[in-house]
Amino acid sequence: QEWWIWSLNTETLKKAGIMNSDGTETNAWKADKRKALFKRFEGWVYNSTLAKGRSTLSSNSFQGFVGANDPVYIANKFFLVPDSANYQSTFQNFPIIRSAELYLMRAGIKALKGTGGQAADLNIVRSRSWDALIGGTYQPLTDSQVTWDVVDNEWVKEMAFESDRVWWLQSFKKPIGPGTRGTT
Repeated sequence: QEWWIWSLNTETLKKAGIMNSDGTETNAWKADKRKALFKRFEGWVYNSTLAKGRSTLSSNSFQGFVGANDPVYIANKFFLVPDSANYQSTFQNFPIIRSAELYLMRAGIKALKGTGGQAADLNIVRSRSWDALIGGTYQPLTDSQVTWDVVDNEWVKEMAFESDRVWWLQSFKKPIGPGTRGTT
């Protein structure tokens, strides 16, 4: 089954620094180890069966939301238990809260209060996921570079499909957009 409800829209992908305006992946995203936690599809085709290994989604559920050639990112974070005789019928644990979530929360609070120190928290999360073989040496951010929006974009990369986005926005008193529901 295709869990298309666990997808990131194009605007979010651009805002978070995952995708360029032309639909290609950013160099920073290519160097981010978290990229392996997402599956990219190139649009959708109408088909009632899931074709393994195909680069397009085989579901008409995307019709009206995604163009036939639009990139779609879906969570590939869960059920990563090896498929072998030793692990048959083994369930994977879902984290309730992760240290990265706590670092992001604290970085967001520090960024909004203007107390400083938000870069140190954010750099812990970012440096852990940086692939130096692809992106070179990680360049830490400074407090002057880390705004709440920077922390929020990092939250999308780190916590997408895992945590409650509405709670995250509410806790920082940020607006919750209409999504695909429109403005009425």
